[in-house]
Amino acid sequence: MTDHRARRWAVAGPITTRLGVLVVWLIVTVLIAGFGAHLETDHSDADPTTAAPPPLTRATTTLASHTIQSVLSADGSVVAHGRGFVITAPVTPDGLAYKLLDKPYSVKALIVGGPAGFDCPWAGIAASTDGPGVSMSCDIPAGIKAAAGLSATMVVALGKPTTVQALPVTAVVGSARQGQVVIVSRGPHPSTHVATVALGISDTSWIQVTGGLSTSDTVLTAPTQSDLVDG
Repeated sequence: MTDHRARRWAVAGPITTRLGVLVVWLIVTVLIAGFGAHLETDHSDADPTTAAPPPLTRATTTLASHTIQSVLSADGSVVAHGRGFVITAPVTPDGLAYKLLDKPYSVKALIVGGPAGFDCPWAGIAASTDGPGVSMSCDIPAGIKAAAGLSATMVVALGKPTTVQALPVTAVVGSARQGQVVIVSRGPHPSTHVATVALGISDTSWIQVTGGLSTSDTVLTAPTQSDLVDG
């Protein structure tokens, strides 16, 4: 009887030892995995997507020839005038009114819910009747059906289309006479710096640069305020 029990414990002993080692190994593995996850969590506090990428890695552009036509668009309404109708719309900002003392290159118009893109002969500017400021008007052709009070839009081309050296409007901070761009240098010592440029005509996509920049200069396509400060 004693020999039988001894043999049982002799066999069970190694098995128990192996099970104990396995349990310990599993516990250690779980602890290590948890500690690693904790470390990863500690290092992921900063969201990299919230920080703007460095200027030297962002999109750039250069001066190039583009056709620009300065256009002014304004929403207004149809007003009875004599035996016909005109479209009247406010001029904003007020500074543009001075440019309209000269007859614009062309005027197109649309009546909301009606015809669009028709020629609307220029009728001039005048003091607004419903408050301070200036309004502009064009004569609706006799062949266009209209009624007083209808909503309408005037699109005024201030000058002829002109091909000039220009940048995307997003690349320039400023829109009249003078602006700023961020020049990117990618030579042996990469860097950025802010340059002041002289500006000319513009439209919704392009703005003419008349001085302060050469065709060999590379600038940020969409600079931020921090680029202007850091530069």
